[in-house]
Amino acid sequence: SLTLGGKELLRMPPSLDLLPGHRYGFPVLHPTPGRIKNSRFSFEGRLYSFPSAEGKPYIHGFACREPWHVEESSATGAVLALQVEPGTHAYEIFPWRHCLRLTFTLSSSSLSFFFAVTNLDSKNLPFGFGFHPYFQIPGKREDVWIKVPAGQRHTFQGKAPTGRLAGVEGTAFDLREPRSLGGLALDEPYVGLTPGTAMEAEFRPGGPRIRLRASEAFGQAVVFAPRGQDFFCLENWTCAPDAHNLHARGFHRES
Repeated sequence: SLTLGGKELLRMPPSLDLLPGHRYGFPVLHPTPGRIKNSRFSFEGRLYSFPSAEGKPYIHGFACREPWHVEESSATGAVLALQVEPGTHAYEIFPWRHCLRLTFTLSSSSLSFFFAVTNLDSKNLPFGFGFHPYFQIPGKREDVWIKVPAGQRHTFQGKAPTGRLAGVEGTAFDLREPRSLGGLALDEPYVGLTPGTAMEAEFRPGGPRIRLRASEAFGQAVVFAPRGQDFFCLENWTCAPDAHNLHARGFHRES
């Protein structure tokens, strides 16, 4: 939940029984944002597999489904930790000992998130990280305007990225200037965000404007705005979808 002026900004579940998952609120995507092709990847000579449901690719990692520990909390912040150790479900499917720690800090005008991943294992840790906020569309879809200052996007074969990038100029995917959601239906990964720029969402007329700024680690982003839904997502990611497989294929910069 995230309220501003008494109004809820995020898509909330009708019941908390529907949690955990990545369909409401502000899910955390770790260690594999996006879909994993064939639910498996190779790293340093070994093949790793994820569980898949009904033949669908494994998606968005396990952090949004596993229990977290609250290390600190106050009226203006909290520190949460997810420990991945032998004996945990997360370790069974991603066998690296590590800790993901999130720090939330609330001010009068912003909400800040800091993430830290500590490798507790003796081997290299391959991970990606992303935020996946579900913003509500409070009224008409055409009254929501979004901006994504990125000049390139990933291309796909089926639902898997090819590793090739395409420019957005002159295409329906160009969001470098504000555009209304009224004519858009998107599920697109973008490349080229920089720390000096921000993704934006503006609720017209007279509503709030949301700016999402991120560090240099978050050079990629996903816009998820399916037609006919009451939400949209502006997602800051540190990597591409299926990044582990892209990297294994030699697409190091793109992943």
